Amino acid sequence: ALQVLVAGLEDKNAAVRQNVCWALGKMAEQGVPGLTKGLRDGDELVQRDAAMALTNIDPSEVRVAVPDLLELCKIKNSATRRAALAVLVKAVGPMDTGGAASIRPALEDDDDEVRICAAVTLSNIGGEAAAAAVPTLVQALRGSDAELRRQSAAALRNIGPAASKALPDLLKALEDPDEGLRRNVALALAGMGEAAEEAYPVLVKMLQNGAEKPEVRIDVA
Repeated sequence: ALQVLVAGLEDKNAAVRQNVCWALGKMAEQGVPGLTKGLRDGDELVQRDAAMALTNIDPSEVRVAVPDLLELCKIKNSATRRAALAVLVKAVGPMDTGGAASIRPALEDDDDEVRICAAVTLSNIGGEAAAAAVPTLVQALRGSDAELRRQSAAALRNIGPAASKALPDLLKALEDPDEGLRRNVALALAGMGEAAEEAYPVLVKMLQNGAEKPEVRIDVA
C-alpha cells in the first residue's frame, strides 16, 4: 500500500496528490518520506496538505522534513506557510538556529495566525536568532486573547536576554488579573537574567505579597 501511495505522488492530477498526502499522514513515520516529497510538489495545495498531514506524526519523526518545511516558510501563500509552521513549531529547537532566517519572512505575513506561529516557532529556537520575533510577541501580549497572551509570555522566556525590548510590556503584565499570565511573565523575566534587572524590585514585592497566589510566588522565586 505504501508503494502505491508514493507512486500516486507522480499523478498528473493535483487533487489526487493531495489525497495521497492525507493517506500518507495516517501511516505515521512510514509516511514521512512520501510527505517530504509532497512538500517539494509544484502545486501549493499539495505542499500545504503534505505539511498538514505531517502534523499528525510524532515531531521526532518529522525532523528529516525540517529543511523542506523551512523552504515553505519563504513563500507568500499564507495557508501553506501556516501548515508548515504548525509542524515546525513542534519540531524545531535550539539546534536549529540556521533555520531562523527562513522563518523570519513569515513574521511579515498578512495573516495574524501565521505571524504568531512564526514568532512562537522562532522562540523555540531561542536566543539572538529569535530576536526578530519579539515585536510580534509583544503585540500578542497587548491583545485580548488570554491564552495567546500566556503563550506569548512563555515564548519570550525562551528568547531570553534577546527579548529585553519586551521588558516594559512584561512589567505591565505582572499587574494583570490572569494568574497564568503572571506566572509566565515571571518566568520570562527570569529567563532574561540581568537584562531584566529593572524588574527585580517588582518581583521582590510580589514574592513578599501574602495575598498573591502561591503558584505565582513560586515562579517569581
